[in-house]
Amino acid sequence: MSDQKLPALMFYVGDWLSDNCVRSLSLEARGLWFEMLCQMHKSDRRGYLQLKGKPIDAVTLARMSGGGTAQVSRLLRELKTSGVFSQTDNGIIYNRRMVADQAKRFKCSEAGRRGGGNPKLATFKGTPKGAVKGHSKGALEDENESENAIERLLTLYPIKTSRGRTEEAIRQALCLADETTLTTALHRYIAECAGRHPRFIKYPETWFNGRCWEDEPVPAPPCANPIPENNSPLSPEERAEIFAGIMTPEQEAEAAPWVN
Repeated sequence: MSDQKLPALMFYVGDWLSDNCVRSLSLEARGLWFEMLCQMHKSDRRGYLQLKGKPIDAVTLARMSGGGTAQVSRLLRELKTSGVFSQTDNGIIYNRRMVADQAKRFKCSEAGRRGGGNPKLATFKGTPKGAVKGHSKGALEDENESENAIERLLTLYPIKTSRGRTEEAIRQALCLADETTLTTALHRYIAECAGRHPRFIKYPETWFNGRCWEDEPVPAPPCANPIPENNSPLSPEERAEIFAGIMTPEQEAEAAPWVN
């Protein structure tokens, strides 16, 4: 089995329903492909259709899935033609998304093993269990830089809620993207939120957990006017909160008559 047991399969419903390669398959072939995904999830090398390091052939797969050898061979040809899977040089079938997710999971696990923000590591004098001697200083330096990056991103986000959960969400996001990528995308999102009431801005943990840095830029509405009229039912404090830290200087000047 894989070094990390995962009882549940990460099944991306959106990808399954929108992937043209999957949609081009017959219902029968889709059923076999899902059976293969389950086997790859349980594989000793997650994401690969192998058994004890060797490819699972049509005969073995037929026994594992309950189908006939001729039927499974035909469906494998259909799956290969559609391009839903890839193969290694020695013929092992693998799922690209599952392999990529496993690599990211391993990277995050390694980051957590190096400390994951545990303050006790700063005063720990020995070698942590499972760590390699001579690498603790570098690990602590990496940890400190990671914590600094988390603090910078926390400060940048326009609203502040659930600091603990947000820190963990940012820590996981930094396993998937570098700080520059996150910062650039966050600046873009802040610009998109200009003039938007805070209740319509995503919570920081939602933004980072949802990998929103990968979202396409949202075009500005043609005649957007974020400034409420003077007879707005909002209180002065609520109106001021709308633009706190997310308005341009020009918008602040224009809003001055009702914000104050």
